[in-house]
Amino acid sequence: KITKIGYICDMGHHKYSVLKNAFTLAEVLITLGIIGVVAAVTLPSLVMHYQKQQTIAQLKKVYTVLSQAIEHSKADNGDVSTWGLESIPGQSFDGNNKEKVLDAFASTYILPYLKKIKEREYTNFRNLGYDGIYDVDGSLVATHFARESYMMVLNDGTILTLDMDSTSNVGTEDDPVFLMRGIMFLVDLNGKRRPNRLGRDVFVFFLNSTTGKFSFYRNGDNEKRDTVHERCTTVRGDYCGLLIMMDGWQIKDDYPW
Repeated sequence: KITKIGYICDMGHHKYSVLKNAFTLAEVLITLGIIGVVAAVTLPSLVMHYQKQQTIAQLKKVYTVLSQAIEHSKADNGDVSTWGLESIPGQSFDGNNKEKVLDAFASTYILPYLKKIKEREYTNFRNLGYDGIYDVDGSLVATHFARESYMMVLNDGTILTLDMDSTSNVGTEDDPVFLMRGIMFLVDLNGKRRPNRLGRDVFVFFLNSTTGKFSFYRNGDNEKRDTVHERCTTVRGDYCGLLIMMDGWQIKDDYPW
């Protein structure tokens, strides 16, 4: 409904009659209410879509940077299987000198091939001021939160940590030789900002010490999408990066966002 509002404009000896069209107050309020309802319904979806796209862009960037660094290191230092992850040059890993081994490994094979590192130290997320690293179900992941590892802060705020995935004694009790399964790269895309959750802004990569393969954590041969999805949603968020890559670098509707 449109109401016509009229008034007389007196300009000297000339008088003009002016008509204006306007909505009533009730009609304006109803229209604003409809706009508010539509915004409330669509805005969260738009925000979530934007966040997902931003996460994918950052994740692909980190993946590319690390992949290229490792490939360049291979060109200079030979295949990963020859890097001697159980005995870094100048250091003998006996299970008690983890900091020295990781520092030697990073300094030899990783740092020279990464650019724009703002700071680095051997510490844990707690000491960096985090209140926790959380799993997809919201539970605290103590192994990632409290365990000390080799940490780097890049210029864009990304936090990158290097840690040993696991070790096994391939020697004897009298002469132990510890072999690392590989190096785990844990990345927080937005630094200390929340949610600090696996599969959301925290992702895990893995460099296999035997095959030299670099990919998302737990990327074995012939992995099935259903299996990876189940692990991502029910076992551990460490598997979620692999799910995103398997889905063609997409965060699908069944992803535990």
